[in-house]
Parts: sequence; structure tokens; C-alpha cells
Amino acid sequence: MTTIAEKLLLLSDTKTQIKNAIAAKGVSVGAEPFSDYPGKIAAIPGPEPPPSSAEYRRPADWLELPAIGAAEQKIVALHAVYPSDANFVAFQISGAYTVDWGDGGAPQNFAAGATAEKKYNYESIGSATWCARGYRQAIITITPQAGENLTSVDFNKNHSAVGTFYTGGFLDIRMRGSQIGSLAVSNLNAAQRNLEIFEFYGTNQLVSAVTLFRYCWALQKVLIDFANVTDASFAFNFCYSLRRIDLNSGAVTTANTMFGTCALLETVNINFASVTNANSAFNGCSSLRELSLDFGSVTSATGTFTSCNALRSLLLPNAGLVTIDLSQNVKMLSAAALDALYTSVGIATGGVRQLRVTGCHGYPQSNPSIATGKGWTIA
Repeated sequence: MTTIAEKLLLLSDTKTQIKNAIAAKGVSVGAEPFSDYPGKIAAIPGPEPPPSSAEYRRPADWLELPAIGAAEQKIVALHAVYPSDANFVAFQISGAYTVDWGDGGAPQNFAAGATAEKKYNYESIGSATWCARGYRQAIITITPQAGENLTSVDFNKNHSAVGTFYTGGFLDIRMRGSQIGSLAVSNLNAAQRNLEIFEFYGTNQLVSAVTLFRYCWALQKVLIDFANVTDASFAFNFCYSLRRIDLNSGAVTTANTMFGTCALLETVNINFASVTNANSAFNGCSSLRELSLDFGSVTSATGTFTSCNALRSLLLPNAGLVTIDLSQNVKMLSAAALDALYTSVGIATGGVRQLRVTGCHGYPQSNPSIATGKGWTIA
């Protein structure tokens, strides 16, 4: 039978081994009591996220889309046509417009605001357009009729033969139209889950981008002018494959769930200076490692960084009007990263402002006085 003395000796030896294992992971233990060891274990940094992915490459066997001239108003789009009986496409355009469906048939004219719809026949699409992903391809061309301007474009339309929330077949959409003030690409009616590229050249009149690309699961390349957009709520929500975003978004005031659940998003270059509502803006962006946002106008930031569990660097210049909560699965900021965050924020104003960072693994070694000296409370 093991004696009490032997048990105490075993316990002491086990404590030493645990202490050495914690120290080997880069967390200092010193002379702290055994009861503090769970906190030390929690402070051990996790594994580094995988390296960034290569730049997106358009599939080599996709048909090339025709160029759009700088003075043109035009939409050209690549559409998949599967060997099935469910190749539906529909959209609504203003003003009056003409559609070439790309299947060899004559172009069709539509009145402003009318819905154009088509059911493709797989056999009518040339076999030379076949893609290794299992479909043939058609190029849709949309142009305004004589004396008309493109002012509104809605790809979130369901064909009259099908219900809502079906998967659209667009793969690549390119467009130009400086008079376009309303644009819908994907949402509940026709989720464009196959769309990988969207490029809107030149300027536009858009002021709302609410749910603009929602449910574009495959979207990986985006070009669009957000210069006049004020509300970008849910704009890229559920764009699971999006890895990089560059936006001139200086007019945006509402960014609620703007990039919610963009799980592969790694690089963000946007202007956040006018944003007041940042609720859940990056919720679920679990691949983001670095982020710098001008937080000077933000007054609401509930869940902004929830589950951004790969973040290694977060800078929020000018923040001072809102509590910053990193308690929801944002654990990997080091002491140096936290000190940089403390330095980046502005003077806390307008009431009690908290930096909820005590759950970050680097907090015990960080210098929170950098932030408290500017009026912040650490929690």
C-alpha cells in the first residue's frame, strides 16, 4: 500500500513535470502556487493557422468573357448548363433591355422592369463548351435598348417554374453601368452559390449593398465601387470561399454582419472610418490573422470579432466610443499584440468603455496600463 509520504512525493514530482511542460510551451510559471496552474495552461498559445492560400485562379476551361468598353453599358455573364432538366435562369433589369442567351437563338427584348427568364437545354449548348466540372457553358449578354440606360439589376429572381432559394447557375459576372443605383446578386430567392467572380467596372449610383452577395458560397474575386454605399449589412454574409476583399467603403455607416461567416477570409483592405454599427461585422471570420480598422465612429460593436480565433494582430485606431469585446473565442493575441492594441485605441469617452481581453493568452504578460491611462477599463 502506498504511504501518505509516497503520495506526497508523487504529487510533488507531478507538479514539477507539469511546471516544466508549461514552461516548455513558452509560459512562465515561476513560484506561483499549484492552484494557478490551470490559468497558465489556458495561456499556452495554440497552433499557428495554416499559411495563406494562393491567389484565386479562374478555371482554365471556362469560356472567356468578352471585354466591356469604357463607354459601354453592358452585362456579360458565364452560366453553367448541366445535363439535367433544371437549368433555370431569371433576372430583372431596368430600363428596357435586350438579352442574348448565348445558345444560338435570337436576342430577346424586354420592357423596363420586366423579368427575363430562360430554361436551358443541355443538348442545345455546344459540346466544345464542356467544363471538367461537369457542365457546358453559355455566355449571357445584356444591353440597354436604344435611348435607354441600365439603372437597376436584380439576379436574385426565381424562375416562374421553380420556388425560392434555389441555386443559380452563374459562374462569372462582369458589368458596367454608371447609372445603376440598385443591384442584387444573391439572397433567398436565387442563391448564386456557384458564382466565383463578380466584377463591376467603373462607377455606379449604389447607396445600399444590403445582402448584396449573401449566400455566394463560392465567391472568390470581387471588384465593385462602394464609394456611395452607406448600408452594407450582410453584404458578404455566408461568402464562405472569399479570401480577400478590397473596398473603397468610406461612406459605409452600417456594417452589421457585413462579412459574417466568411470563414476563409484572410485579407481585408477596407475603409471603416464612417462605420457606426459594426455589430457582428466579422463574426465567424475564423481565418483572419491581421486586422486594422479605424474605429473612431463605431458606437455599437456587439459580437464584431466573435470566433475570429486565428487573429494574431488587431489594431483599432481612434476607438473610444464603444466597448471592445474579445471574450468570444478570440484567445490567441500575444502580449505584444495586446500592447499594440492598447496603443492603437484612442481616448475612452462617453461612459465606461471596456477592453474585454483578459481571456487572451498574452494578457498576463501585457501592459494594460497603456489602455487604462487613456480611460479604458480592462475586463
